[in-house]
Amino acid sequence: MSIEKFKFQDIARSERYFTATLLPHLLMANGFEGVRILFKYLFGDIFVQNGDDYEVVSEVDPVRDGGIYNSMIRKEFNLNGRVAVPDLFVRWGDRILVIEAKFFTQPNNTDLIDQLSQQKKAIELVMNYTSYLPSNIVYCLLLFLKPNDLIPENGDLVFTWYEIQNIFSIWDNPNNSYDIIHTIGVLKRSIKRAEEEIKFSDRITFSRINSFDELLKQIPNLTSTGKIWVGFGEGLDTVSDLNGLIHRSHFKVTDDPKGSKNWVRLDELYSKYLSLKYSQS
Repeated sequence: MSIEKFKFQDIARSERYFTATLLPHLLMANGFEGVRILFKYLFGDIFVQNGDDYEVVSEVDPVRDGGIYNSMIRKEFNLNGRVAVPDLFVRWGDRILVIEAKFFTQPNNTDLIDQLSQQKKAIELVMNYTSYLPSNIVYCLLLFLKPNDLIPENGDLVFTWYEIQNIFSIWDNPNNSYDIIHTIGVLKRSIKRAEEEIKFSDRITFSRINSFDELLKQIPNLTSTGKIWVGFGEGLDTVSDLNGLIHRSHFKVTDDPKGSKNWVRLDELYSKYLSLKYSQS
């Protein structure tokens, strides 16, 4: 698959582009009509009379961000660090979706369920300091493909980008709003790209680790299981300070990068960490 001249919107692969740009735009368009469409699709007409109070928040870190404004949460953050960062938090009235999304990547089922569990933990840690009710929250996996053997925990949902494409493609857009048409078009082309990748390349199976401290703790287990490759697309040579190395939303590890240059060996990453840490001390 080759594109000689391209637009960035047609090559973007970061899941943040889909969960922090495209999907939120669809959800908030036409006075949050997209939120109403999604909730009604997932839950039926129970939400028809749910009022006009909405939230759409991407990449919120409940513990870190909450700790800025609450000393008790700050103690939790200082003790345990980052727990998890939901890709998207969507609220209509008193009902909430917490979404973990994947697009060009597909972790194994165990890691997907673990990521949802970590998100629950992060939100539960701050729940008493929010205006939300835990009984009104539904945790979701939004995936490119839904594995047949993926069994979510009780009450959790799994749906796909194909479903997002379908429900918004039949959106009654009486004003023929170009922004909606444009966003749906970009999403459709991105789905086509992902389909082509599945046809012509093997997907890399990986596990996700939520912090650099956790990565260090996992080194004995990672080396024993052969997961000695860490996702680092920009390469270690581009990193010149410690913060740039360790302060990331998560780390991906695998035992088989399938020849991709977007992965570095664990020992190389650790050597870079030691070099930066002690050169700055």
